[in-house]
Amino acid sequence: MNSGEALGQWRLVDRLGRGGNGEVWRCVSPDGEQAAVKILIHQHGERLGRFRNEVDFLLGPGRRLGVVPILDHELSGRGKVWYAMPLAVPIRTALGSAAEPHEIVQAMATISATLAGLAKEKISHRDIKPDNLLRLDGVWSIGDFGLVKYPASRPLTRHGRKLGPTDFMAPEMRESPDTADAELADTYSVAKTLWVLLAGLNLPFPGQHRADDEICRLTARLDYRWAPQLDLLIERCTFNDPGKRPRMREIAIELAAMVQPGTKVIDMEDTSGLERRIAEMTERHRRRDEDRNLFNNSVARAWHRLTEEVAQPAYWELARCLPNFSTRHPVDVAMPRALLTLPSAYIGAETWGGMLLAPGDLDVRIELGVSLRVNDEAGRATIGAVVNVHRFNGGRGMGVSILEHMSEAIVGSARFDVTLGDCRAAFAACLAEALVKVTEAIEAEAARR
Repeated sequence: MNSGEALGQWRLVDRLGRGGNGEVWRCVSPDGEQAAVKILIHQHGERLGRFRNEVDFLLGPGRRLGVVPILDHELSGRGKVWYAMPLAVPIRTALGSAAEPHEIVQAMATISATLAGLAKEKISHRDIKPDNLLRLDGVWSIGDFGLVKYPASRPLTRHGRKLGPTDFMAPEMRESPDTADAELADTYSVAKTLWVLLAGLNLPFPGQHRADDEICRLTARLDYRWAPQLDLLIERCTFNDPGKRPRMREIAIELAAMVQPGTKVIDMEDTSGLERRIAEMTERHRRRDEDRNLFNNSVARAWHRLTEEVAQPAYWELARCLPNFSTRHPVDVAMPRALLTLPSAYIGAETWGGMLLAPGDLDVRIELGVSLRVNDEAGRATIGAVVNVHRFNGGRGMGVSILEHMSEAIVGSARFDVTLGDCRAAFAACLAEALVKVTEAIEAEAARR
């Protein structure tokens, strides 16, 4: 193709890029609208089939925010096969050479959310790399769906033939792309893409990126609050075993937790908090994914934080507000049934409770407790927090639930830090109501006597 040639209403201006299957040109319409046109070079066999799949996808289930749309196309085969799309800015250009880690994570959080929405409909891109990520009208978007897999697509992949971007490709896509879980392959490619953008390099290192490998870990390259959690996320996403990787929705949630408004930065003047954080960051780099003892240690650290940083401070705040009550801890505290019936991959003490008892013969008590239930060896966990007020009521017993707070996160993740803050806020928010119910219970018990 040459500058000045026409495809439908579009006149070619200059070539933007060339790949194995086609060329991309900047073009202009008679009314001056600029666009990009993708032209198929080899118009036969599997390549033509994939091009038709791509156009059908963009005209059908691919129509959504975050996917670069199609403006015009020609598939008749009477001439060149092509389609036109809006002119977008490549992600590296849009971010610029001095992009902050927060900006990069924000962009990839948006892109991961789009991929998660596609995955929910059993749609996978299978060609994720920086070159295919763009900014269109202020929205981070995905382009080039030449390898897209969706329920209505024509099966074209031959067994044993590799499929995907070589440097960002999951290992299973080199051997059996026709049977591989395409969403988990996208997970691998997203992690490699995230890494190169944050590291400021053109290509990722081959194989799994280990959080304890000096050459790979982002904590050695970035001064960024969430670098340790990004190292762990990328390590999980680049497991050679696809079954150990997170799904796209988990990636989107984790990245969103790093950039969500209102996330509180740790007070650097609090040296005890800083010491705990440094200990966590250095300890995590020693983790081995197949070492059960280190898995238990990471859960134990999370459990320690939940009790030491969340539950016990809330318990002693209640004790301060009830100076005449006696304290008793640790004790069994009833947790929500929905939490207690969940399976657990971690064996050990997972529930902590404290009890405050009214003095004398006033049979009134208040209970506060937390529980951590780790659901699998990937560290997915359910965290519960409860506050209950009880009174004896002549032996019949009456209980009032003040708080039943439950949330989910992955141990060691950014979301886990956010969840700890949510639990602290939940305890603080229910303090006044708890004191009101204690007052009512004491008055009722006193009147009964």
